[in-house]
Amino acid sequence: MEITALSPQSLWKHFAAICRIPHPSGHEAGIREYIKGFAHHNGIEYCEDAVGNAMLIRPATSGREFYPRVIMQSHIDMVPQKNSGTAFDFLTDAIQPYIDGNWVKAACTTLGADNGIGIAAALAMMEDKQLIHGPLKAIFTVEEETGLTGALNLSPEFLQGDILLNLDSEEEGMAFIGCAGGSRTEYVFNCDREPSPINHVAIRVALTGLRGGHSGMEINLGRGNAIIILARILQDAVKSFDLRLAAINGGSLDNAIPREAFADIILPPDQEMELAVMLEKLAMREIETLGENDPGMKLTLLKDVDFCSIMEKETQTDLLKVLVNCPNGVIKMSESIPNLVETSTNLGVIKTTSDLIRLTCLQRSSCDSEREQLVTRMNDFFSQAGADVERKNSYPGWQPNTDSPVLGLLQNVYRDLFEGALQVRAIHAGLECGIFRNINPKLDMISFGPEIRSPHSPDEQVLIASVERFYQLLCALLRRID
Repeated sequence: MEITALSPQSLWKHFAAICRIPHPSGHEAGIREYIKGFAHHNGIEYCEDAVGNAMLIRPATSGREFYPRVIMQSHIDMVPQKNSGTAFDFLTDAIQPYIDGNWVKAACTTLGADNGIGIAAALAMMEDKQLIHGPLKAIFTVEEETGLTGALNLSPEFLQGDILLNLDSEEEGMAFIGCAGGSRTEYVFNCDREPSPINHVAIRVALTGLRGGHSGMEINLGRGNAIIILARILQDAVKSFDLRLAAINGGSLDNAIPREAFADIILPPDQEMELAVMLEKLAMREIETLGENDPGMKLTLLKDVDFCSIMEKETQTDLLKVLVNCPNGVIKMSESIPNLVETSTNLGVIKTTSDLIRLTCLQRSSCDSEREQLVTRMNDFFSQAGADVERKNSYPGWQPNTDSPVLGLLQNVYRDLFEGALQVRAIHAGLECGIFRNINPKLDMISFGPEIRSPHSPDEQVLIASVERFYQLLCALLRRID
């Protein structure tokens, strides 16, 4: 069965088309052209701003011209993650969605339901001839996953409206009215090197199989950070072996918990067998520590590697010490909202080049002052270890408004449709709503969506039945806004 046969077909046909168009962050032109062609085909006004954000405008149903102006909002980029060994190019290849029981998944890559389902829902609404509504817009932002670039540079004209419906949440039955702000920082170390000794064995240590996931939504689930775990294993191994490190690389995005990390090492050949035994024991220790939170970790030794230089011993010692002791994970839980992470940090990426080692971290907090304190703490930690600090960007949090009129209306609509209570929460992830509030402080905003599990990882999946309920809820809400 193809996903285009799922209900509502109007939504799934667009999602299937989105999957066929490569659209990792920074490469959204294909999706933008699809939206532009959709607008032309349906006689809908299309606009585009200087950074590539797109907007569709649909006039109100006759008699509703002076109803509240509603904006549906989603982002058109996706997180490009794949399992190691998977032959897939996110710049050219189509995502391969498939139905697995009650879920839609992708073959060994991220699915892009985050935020492809939101895009598809907005397009389906914009072409629905039966929909009764007031003035309606759909805006589509770029590079949300790598720094909220589109939102930060959004044309204020796009946000002229009264109500904004953010379609980028991932828990069914939830309405989100607040989110964390974030700060991205890169820490750069000099990688002092020396020639590799001759007659040594070169090995690549590959740590794979971790779940990874969203560094905001899933930071509190006890999942392993591949970079830190690998560094911990190596630090213990160098105590007993003449092991030298040439490179360590891991992770690909700061907003994803790193699932894989790789270290290139050398050692005398007479120590190879004993090292393999010790690494297996150290890996088992880590697997036992992770338990059921992250049971799939694997440590593999590969010998088909070649490199001509290694890190100087002091550089190696300092780097492993930094990685093992780097603050990571949940820093503080909210005191006012049960089970909500207030502040966290994620060591998301490490890249080794011939002369530099770059680490990228993302700090989040629903309290902007707490976030800044954490950024200062992280900067001090890395500066004292000898790194240059390069702050990339920051974005504000979205403070909850429990008196939001659209929240009250959504709760009533949800109760009428599904005979249950809609839960209301803040989220420990970066939504663009905090930025939108700064551009148009009068916007009444809310975020909701279908059930999406493990976004930002190849385990990403969306619950089929929840997509239909999400669509029904959005449609009914638009009809009820007056």
